[in-house]
Amino acid sequence: MRYSPGLTAERYQTILEEASRLFRARGIAGASIAEVMKASGLTHGAFYAHFESKDALACASLERAMDQLALKLDETIAGSDAPKEAVLDLYLSERHRDHPEAGCAISALAIEVAREPGLRRSFTHRVARMVASFRSSLPWRRGRSREDQAIGFIATMVGAMVLARAVDDQPLSGRILRAARDSLLEADRRGEGVAIPAVQGAAETVRSDLLLPSVLDNSALQDASPEAGNQLSFALYSASNRMIRLHKPLLDPLGLTFPQYLVMLELFSEAPRSVGDLGARLAMDTGTITPLLKRLEASGKVTRTRDRDDERRVLIALTDAGEALREPLWAVSEKIKAACGIPGDSCEALRDTLGAVARPIWDDDVSGNQDVG
Repeated sequence: MRYSPGLTAERYQTILEEASRLFRARGIAGASIAEVMKASGLTHGAFYAHFESKDALACASLERAMDQLALKLDETIAGSDAPKEAVLDLYLSERHRDHPEAGCAISALAIEVAREPGLRRSFTHRVARMVASFRSSLPWRRGRSREDQAIGFIATMVGAMVLARAVDDQPLSGRILRAARDSLLEADRRGEGVAIPAVQGAAETVRSDLLLPSVLDNSALQDASPEAGNQLSFALYSASNRMIRLHKPLLDPLGLTFPQYLVMLELFSEAPRSVGDLGARLAMDTGTITPLLKRLEASGKVTRTRDRDDERRVLIALTDAGEALREPLWAVSEKIKAACGIPGDSCEALRDTLGAVARPIWDDDVSGNQDVG
């Protein structure tokens, strides 16, 4: 029997989600294909309609888990005035320790990945992206490479989590997590050096998507970095960071992150909307927008229901609580315009110009959006 593309895509995502959960909980070797398919509510025979082998599933599920971690960390950093503390509170928590199935794939699977050459390239690529993200978005101290500090920060977090899970002494496990957190924040507490604003690392993020022999070596950028302020990309990056920072104190009292704010604005213009439609409009793929919508649903601002005319589509609608945010969020938009200090006509021209820059990226990146979620 042939299934519709929408149903096939939904089943593929379900298998990935369950495999990601089971692999992080038991290890890749500890969870069989049969167990993954049973957890997915599908037969064992259906597996090969979606994946060539368990290795292919392991690679795809690892990528999914690490991409979800990156999104969660980015949201945590963007939503906090003390981003280092926020990241550490999230990562080095007892909840994270006790629920590896829902946590970081690096600490859960790094030892297995080291023995699986087929997984190492993708794993390395995403670790490099994490280093680049932390390097550019967290405050670091002068006098030492930002990249080295980011690597040390990640290595200490991951190592502490692995060790805390391995010991069978709960008090000791908790002390390991607390000691790692205190150690990472110790320099900040002593006030050593001067914090480098995160935006100064903008030029360093360029290499995060390159898989070169020395994936974290930024020596090629050192000669160009003094001229970063003259680059269009730097101006766009700086403006983007400022926009998010301006929104934060306005959105926090409303219980929204910046990406959630964008979704709400789209729903105010038209609702209900399909997941695929929202993702295409906001340049978010399914793996990015679905967790975001689930959090909005959990907070009571939207509902997610299957389209009665086409069950492949998931429709997003506003609740009364979500509708009540219409006026406050429109007020946020007006306050942001005022804070920018750009005249109305110039503001509209700038928006149109940036839209023209972004449009090719949207067309390239979101063409595969599915109405699942």
